[in-house]
Amino acid sequence: MKIRLFLVIGLLCSFSAQTYALSFMGPPTAERNQGQWSVGYNYSYSVQDLDKVRQNWIMISDGATTSTGEGRLRFEDLTVQRHYIGINCGFTDWWELYARIGLSDVKGDIHWFDDERKIGYDFDDDYAWGWGTKVTFKKSDTVAWGAALHLNWLDTSTAETVNIPGSGPRRDTVTIDTYEVIFAVGPTIDMGGWKLYGGPFYYDMDGDYERHVNFFELDSIEREDAKIKEDGSFGAFAGAVMDLADNSDLTAEIFFTSDGWGFGAGIAHKF
Repeated sequence: MKIRLFLVIGLLCSFSAQTYALSFMGPPTAERNQGQWSVGYNYSYSVQDLDKVRQNWIMISDGATTSTGEGRLRFEDLTVQRHYIGINCGFTDWWELYARIGLSDVKGDIHWFDDERKIGYDFDDDYAWGWGTKVTFKKSDTVAWGAALHLNWLDTSTAETVNIPGSGPRRDTVTIDTYEVIFAVGPTIDMGGWKLYGGPFYYDMDGDYERHVNFFELDSIEREDAKIKEDGSFGAFAGAVMDLADNSDLTAEIFFTSDGWGFGAGIAHKF
């Protein structure tokens, strides 16, 4: 028992030295029996670069549109920390559903390629939520094969007033609203007191970006909007589940795509 505990703690420490992306998934197989419930907490830390996308902008002065245009922007080093409280339910011995709600902490750089600007933003802590389902489609004494579908949403914003020489104070407000879909398949292997799991996954993240800049002394407003999207659609994951006590377990995993890495950990109690 102590050896397994040290193994999982070491796994957590080695993961925390990396940069990460995406969100916590857990085993791809249904881990709750029919009528069994669990409650738990999970945490994920992620870093990723998003795809370069088209940005539309409009400038309004004295209530009239003075200019419009488009450019290219990209979110770089988009860092998301999620703290979730979740509940899982086994509808059958091979089908499980779950729901999560919690808080997200988002940071990142926005790079505008038209004039090579890059500004770092620290978004407000805000609500995040998600749900998912897992199905076990083949099982033997030690190996179960399954598929999992995960969906996560977050909506956050930030606002800052700064004084710009020559144009006076301005209010810079940025809002992002995103959702992600993860479809994973793979085995969960019973190692005797702990389980090993992993496999490939498909990842899709889409969202909306809006930015409003109010130039108070100039009585002008600049508005920008864009669709944001991930820059890598396929990845892989691996993790371990260890029994802590009767009906309680600890999970740790790592996952990645071509433009991001991710780490997640969770603890759950079944009843």
